[in-house]
Amino acid sequence: MMRKLPSMVDVSSLMGQSFNTGSMIFAQSQRASIDAFVILARSVSSLMKTSSGRDKLCAVFQYWAGVYSACTPDAQSAAIADQVEDALSSGRKIFRLLKFLDDVEKIRTVVTQEKAQPLGMRIISILCHVCSFNYYLLDNLIWIDSMGLFGPRDRKRRKQWKRWRNANSLGRTAFAILVDVWIIWQSWRREKRLFLQLQQLGCCRDAQVGILLEKINSLYTTRAIQVLDHFSNLTRLAMLTNRLKIYPFSQLSRPFVASCGVIGSLLRILIKSLSSKDTPSPTTVISSADTVTKRIERTLSASPGRSTRPQSSSKVDS
Repeated sequence: MMRKLPSMVDVSSLMGQSFNTGSMIFAQSQRASIDAFVILARSVSSLMKTSSGRDKLCAVFQYWAGVYSACTPDAQSAAIADQVEDALSSGRKIFRLLKFLDDVEKIRTVVTQEKAQPLGMRIISILCHVCSFNYYLLDNLIWIDSMGLFGPRDRKRRKQWKRWRNANSLGRTAFAILVDVWIIWQSWRREKRLFLQLQQLGCCRDAQVGILLEKINSLYTTRAIQVLDHFSNLTRLAMLTNRLKIYPFSQLSRPFVASCGVIGSLLRILIKSLSSKDTPSPTTVISSADTVTKRIERTLSASPGRSTRPQSSSKVDS
């Protein structure tokens, strides 16, 4: 029996339906992109209302002036760019006034509330905040000394304070990189365990599936923000090692170092825009994921029809 070929009317109707479906998908994706851009714009606008946000925006302009000064062949334009860079560097110091007091609260939080962390990571976090405290304190002292409030200006004293400030900033950055690596690794391990438990549940009607998906999303978001922070700290590390004349980073060109400042400042603006006051800390997200994992393991062990043996990791990776 021969198959009946579709008529021209059927073909045109099918083409019209596919065209309408494609138009709807394109419209939905375009609407989603616009919504995401609006949300990001609102976050950046809210960030610019804070002193920290304005400080980071001034940092972008400051380092961009450094890039322009290093790349322009015109000596007069380079001199103007250097003046803009120095003015922005001095103006940013007012945004960091008494900011070292924030690190006192952060140290107290690590000591009293983040006891689920390993002892080594807690010590590294405390050292990171101690270096940050010293950095902001010395930065405030340098700014006050530049106004002559400590008597006659002593260039040797200011140079020594700047070197101590940069050394503490380097220590803060190095410890922050170690914390970033630990958080990225731990969040990836927790996310993999939750995926294994999601495969073991295997039924979308279970109430635990929604909890697992929520925790997986939280871990993924935390890891993404931490990766951005890691790259931002790497750019800061290149700048500080060049400023302290540590070999081989002392051989880096000035345009590259200034470009690292621009990229790092933009990344920090993006990180602050993605985060909010209600965003839990990475250690809180990891501890919450551990609690959910143990609860699901008890549920799976209590269910006689389900195997508690984890599946192979190759299926999860695929």
